[in-house]
Amino acid sequence: AELVLEKIEPQEKGGYRYQIVSTAKAGPDGKVVLKGAPAGWHQLIVWVEGYAPKLIAYSQEDQPRWHHYNVSLA
Repeated sequence: AELVLEKIEPQEKGGYRYQIVSTAKAGPDGKVVLKGAPAGWHQLIVWVEGYAPKLIAYSQEDQPRWHHYNVSLA
């Protein structure tokens, strides 16, 4: 599994632009730690080959924080 952090950028003419700013791979136990995330508006997505990607959270952070998410894929 891979955790993907995408920056969300509103566009002048409407809609949004999404840019990958960081990724982290899960260990054998399925746990992931993403370090060094920049401040701003982001979304977190879990990708696993053979499964549909899953949006797990939106974040608007300007300070370091710990978050815990339990994720199931179909």
